Amino acid sequence: TVSSKNKEMMLINGILVRRNDHIPLIHSCGNGYYKLKRNGKYGIIDSQLNNVTPFKYEFIRQFEKNNLCKVRIKQPDGLKYGYINAKGKEQVAVKYDEIESFENGLAVAKLDGFYGIINEQDEVVVPFNLDYPYMGGLFNGYASIRGYNNKWGTINAQGQVVIPCEYDSLIVFNEDGFDRVRKDGEEFIIDVFGNRKS
Repeated sequence: TVSSKNKEMMLINGILVRRNDHIPLIHSCGNGYYKLKRNGKYGIIDSQLNNVTPFKYEFIRQFEKNNLCKVRIKQPDGLKYGYINAKGKEQVAVKYDEIESFENGLAVAKLDGFYGIINEQDEVVVPFNLDYPYMGGLFNGYASIRGYNNKWGTINAQGQVVIPCEYDSLIVFNEDGFDRVRKDGEEFIIDVFGNRKS
């Protein structure tokens, strides 16, 4: 349905357009919601063009399978990330320096220069004391880490290092628990425990 309440915009095939010339304004962000920019900030509206969130975000992603949507706000101390729920409420506080997508209810986040792992209720599962230059999101239960030696390893969802930072390539295990890695000029396959398979 297209709302007639707004004289400037309307929905055509799920795309919000200007009413007079049908030029797209913004696309769906999932769950029947649309992201729209007003006065330089993004917010979310529903199919009746009602505001779901305030227009205060620098960035809004798509809703994920868990019905949470990543957002970003510009603060005096830098960009901060969090997640809003399908009701437009900030379920995961918009306070993190970085935050990855959730996997099985858990996400890697960075706060005050350290990584940790939180759940969808914004509770800390692994304390923010993981000191790495880079830590990726959880994928098949593991996150890639890059050490200060510029080598790669992995950490599990409990925050335990499974493979130390000794490989020359990023490690991302497939669904079967294997990845092709490089070390000392050689390329081979390892399992999730770092055991060489080829």
